[in-house]
Amino acid sequence: MRGVRTDRKMVWALFAPLLLALSTPRTPRSALNSAAGAGDVRAVRKIILESPLVTIDLNAALACAAKRSQISAMEFLVDTGATDLDRALVQAAIRNQMMACRWLISEERYAPAKQLQAAQLAAAAAAASDAEWLLLSKRLEVKRKRDTEDDLF
Repeated sequence: MRGVRTDRKMVWALFAPLLLALSTPRTPRSALNSAAGAGDVRAVRKIILESPLVTIDLNAALACAAKRSQISAMEFLVDTGATDLDRALVQAAIRNQMMACRWLISEERYAPAKQLQAAQLAAAAAAASDAEWLLLSKRLEVKRKRDTEDDLF
């Protein structure tokens, strides 16, 4: 009898946080971050249109999308007004999300992410060697381009 009671307590202890999370009302900000991380552009658009801008954070949503290389959601968020590509780059680099890193540092961006060293160090600390290599290569490319331009003048 005593073992059954302990088992019930253990089961309740395991499932109580899940039940609490499901019953907690979601804020527009958390809903936007979840939709962006899942790459659900339709839901992202709907949340942005239905929520006052003071209740949502487009840059946080961009970072959530970058963590999972949700490029279409990232594009939509940048087009909508997200500007912190550096924060998103660090988040993508930590998780070795190569597609997101490439997209964020691409010269096709109006204002690509610039904090390459910070992202490279974050990737190194997280043992994300592919992202670290990509960012180091990009840093060297930028340095060579800058040195070549300096030689011309």
